[in-house]
Amino acid sequence: MAREEAILSMRDRLLATQALEAFLQQLTVWTQKHPDQLNSIVLSSALLSMAHVAAKAETFDSAATQHPLVRGIAAAMIKMFMQGVSEANNRSTCSFFWSCARLQISPDDVQPGFSDQLGQRFIETQTSASLHGVDSVLYACSTLGLNPQDGSLLEHLAQRVQQHLTACEFSSKDHMRSLSTIMASFTSFGLHVDPPLAELIITRFYQGLLLGAGDPQSVRLVLWACASLGYLPAPYMLHCFKDSYAASKKHSDAFLVQCDSSVVWSLAVLGALDMDFFKMVILRCPRRLLRDAHVQQLHQALYALQPLVNSAPAYAEWSEVRLRRCAQPSHGWTLGTHCLRHGHKGQLG
Repeated sequence: MAREEAILSMRDRLLATQALEAFLQQLTVWTQKHPDQLNSIVLSSALLSMAHVAAKAETFDSAATQHPLVRGIAAAMIKMFMQGVSEANNRSTCSFFWSCARLQISPDDVQPGFSDQLGQRFIETQTSASLHGVDSVLYACSTLGLNPQDGSLLEHLAQRVQQHLTACEFSSKDHMRSLSTIMASFTSFGLHVDPPLAELIITRFYQGLLLGAGDPQSVRLVLWACASLGYLPAPYMLHCFKDSYAASKKHSDAFLVQCDSSVVWSLAVLGALDMDFFKMVILRCPRRLLRDAHVQQLHQALYALQPLVNSAPAYAEWSEVRLRRCAQPSHGWTLGTHCLRHGHKGQLG
């Protein structure tokens, strides 16, 4: 069975690479024949399509973004996009940012200072920016380590998020993914998010969960951002987040298994983890969890649950979980941020 899966994986990887090469060759021919028809919309759409093709190829662990054709064509399109950036609309600018991140090509590597021009163009057209466009730009900046306009772009992005969420309450699944990406991107930057904005994002996310619009990855990102930034959602919100994640269907994807360790760690930091939830998480997919999860996070979370009194009945249960359900931890591991129950920055909601 394993050999058959390996053969299928090799075949899928080959097909993805061949499709990528064919796409890039056709795009090269088209750009040579119709150079006068190229504009920012066409270029951003082409780059976006290439990023999606590369993403599919990367599903099979191929080095699609490092493919010479990918990097060569992408660099050429970035240079062409630069020539018309002053005419680019907001959607094209956002798509361009995201595509560069997905292809792992910084626009500043092609032309130093180009991210500043892109940031300026976004600011000039921000009134038409969608929430998805904002999360695309934030994702690109955090992924590529960009800080256009010396932080001015990030301030405008935060303002745009506030405007969107103040005017809209309903959260679709795409909306929920945008909210979680925005929170995670701010966290990756290590930026302080003003409590009113953080509360607004978390509240809208909570409302979306009540409507059934959430998914495990989005819940994980929001919990991780709250734990990392020191924002403590209201108890009823945390309870909803836990219920939503517990009810999510597990898949065989190792990445989703990694979400488990991140979620229990985040809940431990927030002081909202309990033994029943911890056991539920580690028991529903134990073999894959110990193989694919971040084991250090699991043990940090487990040690946050350790009863203070060894003679307490709960201590016997904790010891059994530690010895039989989890691999032995390294001594001295503690929660890096420590539990917020011992001094959090402030409760939201």
